[in-house]
Amino acid sequence: MDGIKIVKGAVSGAVDALLSVNPAMAVAWGAIKGGVAEARGERAVELLTFIEQNCTVVQFNDPSFVDGVGLTFEAYIRERNKQKRQTVKQIFLGFADAKDKERFQLERLYETTKLISNEQLVALNLFKDSNGLEVSSDDRGKTFEHDLAEGIRSLSSLGLVNVDLHVEVEAEEEMEGDMEDGIHGTGRLVPILRKSEYAELTSFGEEFLSYLDKE
Repeated sequence: MDGIKIVKGAVSGAVDALLSVNPAMAVAWGAIKGGVAEARGERAVELLTFIEQNCTVVQFNDPSFVDGVGLTFEAYIRERNKQKRQTVKQIFLGFADAKDKERFQLERLYETTKLISNEQLVALNLFKDSNGLEVSSDDRGKTFEHDLAEGIRSLSSLGLVNVDLHVEVEAEEEMEGDMEDGIHGTGRLVPILRKSEYAELTSFGEEFLSYLDKE
C-alpha cells in the first residue's frame, strides 16, 4: 500500500512538472480536475491506476520516462475510442520496458493510434497471419481485387504498409483452333502481361501491429 502511495506521488509530481511548462495541458488538466469533463477525468484515473500497477518509483528518476508519462496522459485522455485507449496502454508498456527511450517512437505510435480509422484497423488485422497480401491482380483479363483493397491501400498513408505494383511480361506460345477441331500451338510466341499489386508491412507497421496483438 505504501509503495502505491509513493508511485502515485511520483506520478502526480511528474504531471505537476509537465503542467508547469505546458500551459495547454494545464488548461486541459484544470478542466478535468474541476469536473468540466467527467469522462476525461475517469480516463485520467484509469491511466493513473494502470501506471501504478505497472511501473516502479525508480523509473520516475529517468527524465525521458517522465516525458513519456506526460505524452501518454495526453494521448489517453483525448482518445474517445476504448479499443484505441487499450492500444495506448500497450504502447506505453513497450516504452516503459525499452532500454533506449530516446529512440522509442512514442509520439509516432500515439499519433498513428489517433489517426487510424476503424476500417483501417480491420484491414491492418489482416496482416496478423501474413506480412504480405495480394491487393489486386490482372492476368489475361482475369481480375481480382481484395474486398478490403481500399482500406489496405490507405494504410500506406500512415506508414504501416508499402504497396507495390509488380508487372511481369512472359512469352507464351500462341494457340489456335477450337474445341470441335482441337487446339494446337502455332509455334509463335506472344507476350502476356501480368500485373499484381502487393501490400507488405513496414517495420513500423510490424511494431504497431504488435501492440494490437497484445490487447
